Amino acid sequence: MGFSSSFRWKRLTVAATLDWRKGGQVSDMTRVLWDEGGTSRDYDAPITRKDFGSGWDLSGIDTLGLTAGSFRYNSWAGGGDVRAYLENGTNLTLRDVSLSYEAPEGWLQQLHARSMRITLQARNLFKLTDYWSFDPEFNNFGATNLNRFIDLAPFPSNRQFYLSVDVGW
Repeated sequence: MGFSSSFRWKRLTVAATLDWRKGGQVSDMTRVLWDEGGTSRDYDAPITRKDFGSGWDLSGIDTLGLTAGSFRYNSWAGGGDVRAYLENGTNLTLRDVSLSYEAPEGWLQQLHARSMRITLQARNLFKLTDYWSFDPEFNNFGATNLNRFIDLAPFPSNRQFYLSVDVGW
């Protein structure tokens, strides 16, 4: 779901786009790779019900000497049980924010212009999510519906900043 709005006050305009996704499963293959190498940030953390949910038998797990990462990787068993690497894709993203200023008549006369707008724009400013890896919206394999929501070691989305001056003569 997306929310877009703009507010204008005198010569200033502020516009924003907020995207919200509730639920959905993402296959976090980045975490598989990091667990395989023993380098995931929570690899050595204790195993908790919060991390593994209600579908797991964690009774007697303390006696095995496993950490969260080794338990995930061992449970995965080369793809035999993918539950450890399926994650909730819920996220809230501030996709776009812009601040625009319409130039006053005096500026336009000096430039012999009809119009002038100065805009400062920012994209992908922040993302709120419990997703472990970089971005639950990322898809390594294009926009087809057949293989969506597979995260395989992507670069995170860039934060982008733009300054533009639009002049009409």
